Amino acid sequence: DIRIPVIATSMDTIESAQSIQNEPIFLASESKRKIEAAQTQMETHLDYNFLEHFRKDDSDESSTPASVGPRLFQYSTFMKARELQKTIVLPEGDDPRVVEAASILVKRKLCKVLLIGDPEKIL
Repeated sequence: DIRIPVIATSMDTIESAQSIQNEPIFLASESKRKIEAAQTQMETHLDYNFLEHFRKDDSDESSTPASVGPRLFQYSTFMKARELQKTIVLPEGDDPRVVEAASILVKRKLCKVLLIGDPEKIL
């Protein structure tokens, strides 16, 4: 059973594409928070079993294993991380880049994070 979103329209392909093209863009490349939120939603709610349907059938032993693209690899890794909920320790908690990375990990619910450093500098 494959679930595919369908959009019905009375327009032809060209009209539909032009109509979509003329819509305002609500997600600019500079909108890091929105992009991160969209990625988190996709990672959280995307049906991994649905993606597996498109992978090569491994039942034939003569066939080569299905290639996994970077996004599918990242998705499966994130799903495993969410399942395991490991704790990672980041010793440079006063580095803004480390704090930002920790924030992303927590927002995406990938793991628990323990920052080590001066609490006043971290916050």
